[in-house]
Amino acid sequence: MLDSEEEYLWPELLDDPRRLSASQAEVLSLYPHRGAVPGDLWSRLLDQATECVDLLAYSGLFLLDSQPTFLERLIAKARTGLRTRVLLGDPEAPVLSERGREEGIGEQMGVRAQLSIDVTRAARNQADFDVRTHATPLYNSIYRFDDQALVNLHAYGWQAPQNPVLHLQRIPGGQLFDHYLTSFDRVWETGRDVV
Repeated sequence: MLDSEEEYLWPELLDDPRRLSASQAEVLSLYPHRGAVPGDLWSRLLDQATECVDLLAYSGLFLLDSQPTFLERLIAKARTGLRTRVLLGDPEAPVLSERGREEGIGEQMGVRAQLSIDVTRAARNQADFDVRTHATPLYNSIYRFDDQALVNLHAYGWQAPQNPVLHLQRIPGGQLFDHYLTSFDRVWETGRDVV
């Protein structure tokens, strides 16, 4: 009736070995650094998304640099009803200054975040396209496209492009995808709307 597996609705029905197996099956790929993610994967995930796209980063400028039509295509999809939530770092937040210092780029972290906020200006008047800023320490950046996500892990002292990326898919009984989605939702709730 709900068109879902009962284990998806009630994961506690799975015993531990099955739950572990489901979570392992959620990992489609592990890339040693963000540059190893195939460029066409970002485009393919966006093109295939029909329900939602959620982006959490301090700036995410690499998407606009490597995919020049990404924002334009995302706006077009939002016009057709795709729910889009973008969370960018608050350029004034102390946590961005701290991350910039840790990564060796200093105040450029805040500058990059402000640039991303400015670039999204054209999208902010679209229905189903919301942009918020956040002041949370990011342990990972999350790029969710329906039931797939690319999670850029962050290790202290390394810039985001130098860190591993997990390609996850949501499957019944798995825990990883929902774990990161819950993290996104928690940051979303603390975010401030950009107007």
